[in-house]
Amino acid sequence: MKHNENDYLVVRSGNKNVLVLATGKTVGILANTMHKSEVETIKFSPSVDVLCVLGADPEPGASAFGVTVRPYHSLPDISTLPKMHLYGRPDEVRKAARVGLKRLPKIVDKYNLHEAIRRMTAINFVQQGGSKTHTFRSRFKKEEWQDELTVYLDSTHVGEDVYNRLLYGIGESIWTHLLSSKRKVRWLVLFNKLRNVHRLDKEVLAGLLEDFLHAGDAKDVKNVVSEDLLPFVDLIFRSIARQRSISVRELELMAQQDGTSVADLWPGEIEVAEGRPDLEKAAMKNAPSLFAYTFARHVSGVDVGKTLRKAIKNSLKEVRAE
Repeated sequence: MKHNENDYLVVRSGNKNVLVLATGKTVGILANTMHKSEVETIKFSPSVDVLCVLGADPEPGASAFGVTVRPYHSLPDISTLPKMHLYGRPDEVRKAARVGLKRLPKIVDKYNLHEAIRRMTAINFVQQGGSKTHTFRSRFKKEEWQDELTVYLDSTHVGEDVYNRLLYGIGESIWTHLLSSKRKVRWLVLFNKLRNVHRLDKEVLAGLLEDFLHAGDAKDVKNVVSEDLLPFVDLIFRSIARQRSISVRELELMAQQDGTSVADLWPGEIEVAEGRPDLEKAAMKNAPSLFAYTFARHVSGVDVGKTLRKAIKNSLKEVRAE
């Protein structure tokens, strides 16, 4: 299959397909290594290994032979920040990336976050749709930290979106490198307090079972249970479906014919956690996510409430003092 220099290709390499930027007829660079100081090259046979020629300007985020297409472009350096790279079309997303980065050096200086930034080898911007906002990966290799922060964006995003996603990633870096163990434990305790864990005992669950058997219908039972127990009804059915491989419809059929068989499947105890309604679901994934969320909101001037405000101020005070 014919191609030109600087064309992107999908190449079969061993037992997997990879995206390659052609630098010759039989050689190219693995596209996902182009932001690294040492890129990886690959040799291939144009007639045997090349599965698809995508050209010099392929559609970012598209898929070809199971490979996500991410064309590479470099970004200008900002002296106080790590190397920056763009996987996408510059004319569609570079402005948002540049505007998002503009305020970052001031935040780094204000809160003394230089050590968190120093450990990063790259900040990558990847053009793609979807709900994914960022990833932060930390690793120690060759006797030094080689962290990477990746921000995902598309042509609809503006600088403010990018700025918030950068702050999330930096918050994760602060958690990883700058918070003391004692401070992390405080956030772990706070996270569990905010999860608002509810536990239903045997007596309450027995009452729910009786209501379900009387109603005989998973929807109708919600009309007879108390309002505070409504969130648990679907949870019980999902739990049974997952653990017993029995659908809600099948459970309804059993309830109408044989209540005893349903009782044998009914849980004896169940626990559920609900995060604070004013916090995003992603923030309540775990304690590091809660910290990163709170950090991003706080330094952007968004009120996070008395409890979280106090926690993040004490944490940043500790970081500044280092």
